[in-house]
Amino acid sequence: MKKLLFFFTLILIYVGSVDAQTKVGVMLNTEVANDYLGVRPGAGLVIDHKVTRKGGIESGLFYRTYRNSISVYVENPGIGRSIFFIEIGESHMTIPILYKFHTRIVNLSFGPTFDFFLGWKQKSGSPDIEVNEYSIDPNFGYGAMLKMSKSIQLSDFVSFEPDLRFNPVFTNGRVFGGVGLAFKYQTKKN
Repeated sequence: MKKLLFFFTLILIYVGSVDAQTKVGVMLNTEVANDYLGVRPGAGLVIDHKVTRKGGIESGLFYRTYRNSISVYVENPGIGRSIFFIEIGESHMTIPILYKFHTRIVNLSFGPTFDFFLGWKQKSGSPDIEVNEYSIDPNFGYGAMLKMSKSIQLSDFVSFEPDLRFNPVFTNGRVFGGVGLAFKYQTKKN
């Protein structure tokens, strides 16, 4: 994971130094998923590289969570089998690689996403039951993202870009959707 972050940082530095149409920034988002947790916050780094007047590439590194419920069976001598339900909070790193179509009215972005399982934490369950091991298979997932956004210039170098997003992850059947708020800095003035 450290190698991936280092590689992504090098790409940000290189792309930011080459073209006047490159914006880098931070994004705060809220998403819902097909679990029972409801709305959850997320955050990440974003890069928006405009290659032509209307088209470009948008990518980033984003932290996201997912709540999973698992069943734990315990064999009690003389009583029989008991079942307990435990909630597990999963952490994931998502990397979208999107083609972005720029217009004056709205921007459309679409493309693949890659999800990496980072870790987990037990969130609830019986106080007597502690989960020692947990993993997901596969721990790497891929999906697709569709976004609609609007860029609003705040100054010569800073812009604000709210978006609506839809992101199914095909490998595990999870579906995310939500809104994002990006603050981007243009690396060079046009």
